[in-house]
Amino acid sequence: MDIVFAERSELVDCGKLYTFEIAMKPIPDERKRTIRVWLPDIYDGVRRFPVLYMHDGQYVFPENGPMQGMGSWQFARKISELEPELQCIVVAIDMERLRLPEALPLA
Repeated sequence: MDIVFAERSELVDCGKLYTFEIAMKPIPDERKRTIRVWLPDIYDGVRRFPVLYMHDGQYVFPENGPMQGMGSWQFARKISELEPELQCIVVAIDMERLRLPEALPLA
């Protein structure tokens, strides 16, 4: 599986934001899901960081949130304001607009 990361750091005030899509292989129609990964400014690739996984990923960063009526949760700014030892990597996973078919697939 080839994953192509797109840097989208222009969408956040701080840190680096990357997006990519993956196919959901266990689901028969192999629908795709967008994943957003945000790294804090202090991320250096050496130190270990906790990872916070967020559902409704389309609302976590400003790319889609305001356009969908929810507003951005502005996680990048909020986490960057924490003490360095409390900062984490954020992985935001988009959800389908119509959740019921995905949450309760028909057999």
